[in-house]
Amino acid sequence: MSGRRALRLILAALLMFTAGWASFAGDARAHTVDVVSAQITPSGKTFEMTVLLDGARSPGVDSNFNGLVSQPELDAAIEGVFEKLKSSLVLQAPKPPSRMTLKLYEVIGDGHVIRLTLDGAFDSAPENLTATSHMSVLMGMPTPLFMTVTSVGRTVVLQENQSASFAAPPSALEAFGSFLRLGVEHIFTGYDHLAFLMCLLIGARSRKSLIWTVTAFTLAHSVTLSAATLNIVHLPERLVEIIIAATIVYIAVENLTERRLLHRPWITAAFGLVHGFGFAGALQEIGIPKGQVVVTLLAFNLGVETGQLAFLGIVALLLGKYLTSPRLRIAVSAGAACVAVFWVLQRAGFLPWA
Repeated sequence: MSGRRALRLILAALLMFTAGWASFAGDARAHTVDVVSAQITPSGKTFEMTVLLDGARSPGVDSNFNGLVSQPELDAAIEGVFEKLKSSLVLQAPKPPSRMTLKLYEVIGDGHVIRLTLDGAFDSAPENLTATSHMSVLMGMPTPLFMTVTSVGRTVVLQENQSASFAAPPSALEAFGSFLRLGVEHIFTGYDHLAFLMCLLIGARSRKSLIWTVTAFTLAHSVTLSAATLNIVHLPERLVEIIIAATIVYIAVENLTERRLLHRPWITAAFGLVHGFGFAGALQEIGIPKGQVVVTLLAFNLGVETGQLAFLGIVALLLGKYLTSPRLRIAVSAGAACVAVFWVLQRAGFLPWA
C-alpha cells in the first residue's frame, strides 16, 4: 500500500469518526461519569441512605428524551425508580432491612442528576453490612456503583453482581485505586475532552511545544477541579458545557489558520480552567466520601492525567509519521470544529430536536 493511499484511508477513518460524534454523541454532556453512588449513614438499628444517579440514563425517566429530567418527569417515574433501586442495591446485615422508605427525591444540578434520600432499619444494629450491586436493573445496563458506609469510612466500587463487606475501614491504597481507575475511565468516555486533546496533538509543531501545552492544560484544570469539588467556586453546569465545546472550536480553527502558535500554552491554560469545572462536575455527581477528600482528589486527578497521556500516546503511535501531515491536521481540525459547533448549539438549547 502506498503512503498516499494509507494517508487517505486514515483521513477517511478520522472523518467518519468525527461524523459519528455528531450523530451519536449529541447528548455528550461535559465530562459526566456513568456511575451510581450510594452513601449510607447507620445509627443503631436505623440508617439513612443518599443515592445519586443520572436520571437521563435510567430507562423510563426522561420521557421526552432531551437528556434532562424535569421534576414532573421524576414525579411520574419515581415509584418505578424506587422499586428498581430496591432490587438493584441489596443490603444484608446479616438479614435484609426490615424497612426502607423513600423520604425525599429531587432533581439537582442542571437537570439530569437525581438525588434520592431513604430511611431504613434493620432488626438489630448491623455489625457486618454487606452490599450487592445489580445496577443494570435500575440503569438498563451494567453500571458501576460507588458505595460508601460512613460509619467505617469505606468506599468501594462495585461492578454488576459484585458484593462487598463494610466491616472495616479501607486502606488508603484501596481508596486511592478506586478513584484512580475512575479518573482513567472518565477520560476515555469524555468525547469532548478527547476531541480537545486530539486538536492539541494535531496542531503541535514540535514535541516540546506539545509538552508545554499539555502541562499548562494539566496544571490549570487541576486548580479548578480541586476548587470546584471543594465548593470554593462554582459555575453552572450548562455554561461549562457550552464553553468546553467552544474551546474545541477555537483550537480547531487555530489549527486551520497554520499560524505559529507561540501563545498556545497560555490559551490552553485558560481553557484548562474551564475543563476543570467539567471534571469537578463528574466528581460531584458521585459524591466524595467524608474523610477521604485529599485521597479522592489526588487519585482522580492522577487518573485523569494518566488517561490523557495514554490517549495521546496511543494516537501518536497509531498515526506515526502521518501525525505531522498538513492534510491530516486540516481533516481532523475541520471535523472537530463541525462537531464542536453542533455541541455548542445543542447545549445552548438552539437544537431542541437533537
